[in-house]
Amino acid sequence: MGNDLVTECVPQNGQVNLYSSYTSGAPNYASNRANVPQNNARLLESSVVDGIIYCKVQRDVVTQVNGKRFDLLNNNYHLLVASGTGLKENSVGYHDIGRLPSGSPINLAVVQDLSGSSTLLLRLHGAFMVIAWIGTTSLGIILARYFKQTWVGKQMCGKDQWFVWHRACMVTTWSLTVVAFIIIFVEIGEWSGERNPHAILGTITTIICFIQPIGALFRPAPNSKNRPLFNWTHWLGGNLAHILSIVTIFFAVKLTKAELPEWMDWILVAFVVVHVIVHLIYSVSTALLCIFMNSTFLFSIHLSNCLCISFPRHYFHFKDFFVHAD
Repeated sequence: MGNDLVTECVPQNGQVNLYSSYTSGAPNYASNRANVPQNNARLLESSVVDGIIYCKVQRDVVTQVNGKRFDLLNNNYHLLVASGTGLKENSVGYHDIGRLPSGSPINLAVVQDLSGSSTLLLRLHGAFMVIAWIGTTSLGIILARYFKQTWVGKQMCGKDQWFVWHRACMVTTWSLTVVAFIIIFVEIGEWSGERNPHAILGTITTIICFIQPIGALFRPAPNSKNRPLFNWTHWLGGNLAHILSIVTIFFAVKLTKAELPEWMDWILVAFVVVHVIVHLIYSVSTALLCIFMNSTFLFSIHLSNCLCISFPRHYFHFKDFFVHAD
């Protein structure tokens, strides 16, 4: 979108007014009526019923705007139908209600059936990223952080259960992220021109995600002196990518192409709250377990003529066993 001829149907003071405007290109998308001839289009019919705008417009075959020639008879153009609620001083505002572009360029001089462009790849990109970063990544981090020392009783393919499922989650995240990253460039065909940090944050997240499993393949042995360095680097990379991904998804709600309702923000907020609560529950449980396991009470049981249990500081005498201070 950009450098396009726009036909505006604007309800004002109980009637529909017709304007022509011109859109500027990336990175500052905007529509402006200045220097655009207003006599090249005529409003034939119009109405506003229950908030629904209807207008029938006749436009000249050729319109010259800012040195660009729009020939509706001999050239094909994409048709974009958009609606919004905002008005600016000399143009319409952002089309926050909806937008639908034609699937291919058409000749506007020919009467024909017209269908909108497919949003399948766009939806797949969003779905894959949500599954990867809200789903499998969150689960994988929880498994590695809280089950590493406990889920070790049974093994699968020679590995502890926590590690097997952690790796499965992260491989899924890696695969979905790479596929989604490729899909969005196939769909858009260029770098996003919107003034939104979603694209740059998503790229950074994808780069970190791509590197993470490569680093894991070269992790040092558990008893290596470099293992703590790997552990901290791997932890930092994973958590940084996770945080950036959630922030990136928040920014996705504001994207024009996403066409997501604003209440989607509250669903994301709910996820963050639940995720934090789960971490708090597991953290408190782990801390209590550590306190219990590392308490000052040391028990030693000796099966002989008496049963000896050691406690600090105090001596206790019972009939059949002797309790003494450690």
